[in-house]
Amino acid sequence: MLKQTNKATWVLRVCVMLAISGLFFLTPIDSSLRVVEIALNTASEGRILLFGRFMPKAIVVEENLPDGISMDIYKGSGIGGSERLVLVNGVVRDGRDYLPLVRLATQLSRLGTTVFVPELRGYQGLRLDHRDIKTLVLAVENAGRNPVQEVGVVGFSAGGSQTIIAAVDPRVNGMVKGIGLIGAYGDLSRVVSSATTGKFVLRGQDYEFEPLPLVWVVLRNSLIKTLSLEDQQIMNYLLQTRAWGEQSEDHQNIWSRLSKDAKGVYSLLVNRDHDEMMRIWESGLPLQSVRLLEFMSPDRVLARVDFPAWIFYEEGDPYFSPEESRELASGMHSNVKLVFKSEFLKHAEIEGVAVSFHNLGRLWAYLQDASRTIFGLTAMLNGVAR
Repeated sequence: MLKQTNKATWVLRVCVMLAISGLFFLTPIDSSLRVVEIALNTASEGRILLFGRFMPKAIVVEENLPDGISMDIYKGSGIGGSERLVLVNGVVRDGRDYLPLVRLATQLSRLGTTVFVPELRGYQGLRLDHRDIKTLVLAVENAGRNPVQEVGVVGFSAGGSQTIIAAVDPRVNGMVKGIGLIGAYGDLSRVVSSATTGKFVLRGQDYEFEPLPLVWVVLRNSLIKTLSLEDQQIMNYLLQTRAWGEQSEDHQNIWSRLSKDAKGVYSLLVNRDHDEMMRIWESGLPLQSVRLLEFMSPDRVLARVDFPAWIFYEEGDPYFSPEESRELASGMHSNVKLVFKSEFLKHAEIEGVAVSFHNLGRLWAYLQDASRTIFGLTAMLNGVAR
């Protein structure tokens, strides 16, 4: 009985994979099949290879940008053309070595696209660094040379937000073919409000949204870095976690050693009231902290977007509210080619689903969402890297 069940499950899995693949044979091989390959490989954590199995292995070289930051270049080969694409990851300590990112870059290169993956300063420290925008500009400039051609840029999570800011920089004017954004944010004031108070206000309407703790950690690290070295040391001690509880006398004594600027940052990070958060933002935060948050908010530059954009988001995104993606689309108006809600994309990754007879209902919904998402991703890939 067990052997029969295993055989039936195996047959079901084969049928599912054939069904997914069969959905896309009606469209050109240089677009849909590449996306199918990438989606299956990513969802299976690298275990499934279709056409890429017969393509040359990826050749990866490291190159230093003028600002001293390293960038990996995955040389394109296989069934594609000479497309060039810059990939921008979210904030993770692994940086450009983040395994899902490496898998994606590898698959894209084996299927015809040369992929440029720069290291960003903010990765190691789990923070946002304004200098990373310059690094992305340099990466686009590098990708668009020898020979000169337009470059696509795809950013995930906070990397998507930085993608917008870099793509409208005057230094790369006319070089960006299009951008793809997956799970990005638009305005860091809303992100700060969500991470500290569990609420944000947009167009006069209140939204309840509390992201995973990593968002608060990234904001904490980013803001602390705007302070003096002495304040940084004290703040790192005081704000090791979000679980402060009853403040001891020792805690109060250490807090009293902070500068006025640092106390403003501290107040913002420990605050739990939205109205108080806005007061601190307007009058309690040091200027350099406000400037960082405003500079790293792409909302301020959306009117300058003059190239196609594809936006993907997940309704249940645990890091940034889906309203962030909808606001980005609203701000870019006619330049947005597609705004796509997908549960197939989990924040900035593709998630698989268990294949079994007991899971047929969820599996069918997953296949429907996967097919729509892959057609959307195909359109994006054709737009930014073709």
